[in-house]
Amino acid sequence: MKAKRDNGGKAPVHYIFTAPDAVDAIVRVMETGANKYGKNDWKRGFEDGEGLDSVLRHIQSHISGNLIDEESQQLHLANAAAGLIMYLDNELREVNYPKKEGV
Repeated sequence: MKAKRDNGGKAPVHYIFTAPDAVDAIVRVMETGANKYGKNDWKRGFEDGEGLDSVLRHIQSHISGNLIDEESQQLHLANAAAGLIMYLDNELREVNYPKKEGV
């Protein structure tokens, strides 16, 4: 008999496992940033537009055919994804975004 679980209304964590290579690439970018700027430095927030500017520069580099960021040696898309996650996290905390109950 298997253990019972009540996961109703909870975020399905398994989504992160559907794209493990992408998640790994984002984690590597965040580790590179932690080594350069300090762990969780990004949680202090960004100057107006600064976070999104960086994301958009990485996307533009990718669109232009430059796939690897010269400084970090990571994919530009991974840098953009990591930057967007950090920007979104800051934004959610700034507006005190209500969490879904049970998450």
